[in-house]
Amino acid sequence: MADGLAYFKAVYGTVPTWISSMHEHNPRMLKHYTDLRGEAFAAGALSSRDKDDLIMAVNVARLYAPSMLNHVKGMVAAGASMAEFIEYFWVAYCYQGDQALLMSTQALALALQLRGQTVPPALLLAQDVAAVLAQYQALTEPDQLNHLNRIIACYQANDRAALEQAVFEQGLLPSKIKLLAMLGNYVVTLQAAQASTWLARARAAGVSDGELADLGFVCLLTAGIPAWFECCDLLAA
Repeated sequence: MADGLAYFKAVYGTVPTWISSMHEHNPRMLKHYTDLRGEAFAAGALSSRDKDDLIMAVNVARLYAPSMLNHVKGMVAAGASMAEFIEYFWVAYCYQGDQALLMSTQALALALQLRGQTVPPALLLAQDVAAVLAQYQALTEPDQLNHLNRIIACYQANDRAALEQAVFEQGLLPSKIKLLAMLGNYVVTLQAAQASTWLARARAAGVSDGELADLGFVCLLTAGIPAWFECCDLLAA
């Protein structure tokens, strides 16, 4: 990819400051980074769409809003529903707790803006989990509300086991992709050694070495080369 500036303008709609700064200080570095990103996000064992979704999700779990918002754009462009966003937010909750749900409102607001829809003032003002969950219910497509309401009921009952079962069962998103997102949370926070239970569940759901490696490649882009080291530990387990 010869023109990194054009590539990232196509990806994000504008050239981000961090890209223009890289180009200013070392255009060759930008070229290599652009090539790396293009290869990491190319369809492989995982689709390009799944890779964009996963990176959005892991950045919610590690509470890093800039990268979360960057990848909201890709999900909206690919046609992601509000229910799909919210399923990923529950995966992030299972790793990071209430803070992930609170940060998720930024992603929902941007998704609505990109769709040309009005952002409800209550979404922007949501300061506690109860308010966030009310917005989840208001924004979720009607045919997906039963699944969401089951998860919320588990949350309100403080029943962690039932909540995890509801979150990771086949919903609008496949169980396998949600389990990959959970593993990605451990990878980007450099905690893969603690992920053995989730790795076993992912393997039981059919996650392949190729899919796990593809997850590692995109995690490398958002969290650096140590994320790849962590992914290699999972591959070797």
